Amino acid sequence: MLFLSLHSPFFIPSAQAQVLAIGVEQKAWTIDSDTAVKGITLGNLGERVKIGIMPGALLGGSRVEIATFASEYYLNLGEVHRITPMYRLVIKGNAGVTLPVEIRYPSEALGKKILRVWGDDNVWRDIPSQSVADKNRLRAEISTGTTYLAVFSHNQVLEKGLASWYKYKNCHCAASPDYPPGARLKVTNVDNGKSVVVKVNDFGPDRLKHPERVIDLDRAAFEHLANPKVGVVSVKVESIN
Repeated sequence: MLFLSLHSPFFIPSAQAQVLAIGVEQKAWTIDSDTAVKGITLGNLGERVKIGIMPGALLGGSRVEIATFASEYYLNLGEVHRITPMYRLVIKGNAGVTLPVEIRYPSEALGKKILRVWGDDNVWRDIPSQSVADKNRLRAEISTGTTYLAVFSHNQVLEKGLASWYKYKNCHCAASPDYPPGARLKVTNVDNGKSVVVKVNDFGPDRLKHPERVIDLDRAAFEHLANPKVGVVSVKVESIN
């Protein structure tokens, strides 16, 4: 497998202008026939981005590139702000193939994590992604071709905080100030790893009175995480809709 690494200025797309990015990192691989058959995981410097080349997904001679743009552009977009560099992924191989990609984000970043791609119409759009438990990573599927993407954080939606409980109907339900009724959430106790899936059926707790509280669980759901006598526990909340 051939490996290339280089550092050079590179232009990135912009809705207003072509913006020169500073400190670009780029790694590129040409997949040989044996590797194409066996499969491999490719990552950039620091393993911030990983692309899984599944066995048989690409042909020998296919090319994969990961470029990192250390740009100050697109740091804040309304209620969301970018918390990773912008990445350009280029997969030159079988058309229509999708491959798993993981993007690592800073562990100290607060708010709901969102993976977004830059479209041909110069607009950032959310794409479906899943959180990789305890690894501060988002996982998604991308197609062959060229994809620009980055992880953003929603300022107004908490992902980590305290979970309280209330006596409701002995159901796996919850009150949330961030998610609408009907949303299904996975709530994990970050201290012991225990988790429960709940359905939102109410609004709360009041974020003005309890800014650190991320969700209010029915007692039956809370008991899956900890003894209700503790009152509150530190949790991570993930949407699984």
